[in-house]
Amino acid sequence: MDTVILISQVIMSLALILTFVRVVRGPSLPDRVVALELFSTTVVGLVGFMPSSLTWLVFWMLRL
Repeated sequence: MDTVILISQVIMSLALILTFVRVVRGPSLPDRVVALELFSTTVVGLVGFMPSSLTWLVFWMLRL
């Protein structure tokens, strides 16, 4: 399960990088606006994955 989460985070990070390139180098303003919306959606998705990848930290802190 951890491998699937890691692969998902890598793919979403790659999408975030490519979307940022599209925001910077977009050919027109509407393309940049759409890319900026996709950028924010991808960030929300990555934040959604964070709790599932940091469960070991929560359990370790509760152990203290």
